[in-house]
This record gives sequence, structure tokens and C-alpha cells, in this order.
Amino acid sequence: MRSTTFDGALKVEEGVSTSNLTSIATARIGPRPAPSDWAAVSMDCVARTRYEVLFCESLLEPHSALIDAIGDRKALLVTTPTVDRIHGAAIRAVLQKTNTVSTLVLNAREETKSMELVAAVCN
Repeated sequence: MRSTTFDGALKVEEGVSTSNLTSIATARIGPRPAPSDWAAVSMDCVARTRYEVLFCESLLEPHSALIDAIGDRKALLVTTPTVDRIHGAAIRAVLQKTNTVSTLVLNAREETKSMELVAAVCN
């Protein structure tokens, strides 16, 4: 996966209206709060279809809404090695309270993620 600056990304899509785009300062590692008026943002990926990213404050806090959302249901957290390395310990500490969540660290890049891969994990 290649990374580029916001201006570099716009040059790829020359001629496309930028009025609906918001530039966000980038951080190399670590969470960044979403703009206060955002609840979610749709992401387009050339290698696959659109997906939605939901913004949530305090997801890894001890009294996170995540615990209530999972409840007593079985759940599977699927993550990548990078996310696991950066946030894995904190995620597992929060999810440990549920006793229902298993974790799978999947070596997948953005361009290889697909619904077929999801189906393979679920089967």
C-alpha cells in the first residue's frame, strides 16, 4: 500500500471537485480525534468496494460503549499485525471483561481485504 500527502492524492484525481473533502493533519502513529461534526466517513478503495469507518470516542476506556454493544454475544475481533502491535494490548484489556471475544490477527493489506476473505474467516 502506498501512502501520499493530501495534495498528492488530489493530484491523482485532477478535475474532481474538492469542495466535499476535508484535509486532516496526519499523525504517524496513534489515535486522532475525528472532527466533532463527523459520526462516520465512507472510504473508497480502488482494490475493493466502499466501506464505512465509524468514529468513537473512548473506545478503549474501561467503561466503553463497546462492552455494552457486544453484551453476552460471541464476537471475533479481526485485526492486522500493525493495529495489534499498536493497540492490541489495550483492546484485549477492554474486551477481557466480556469473556466472549476471540482475536484473530490476520496478515492482510488494504488491497487484499474483501468480503470473500471475511467469508473465509467466518467459515
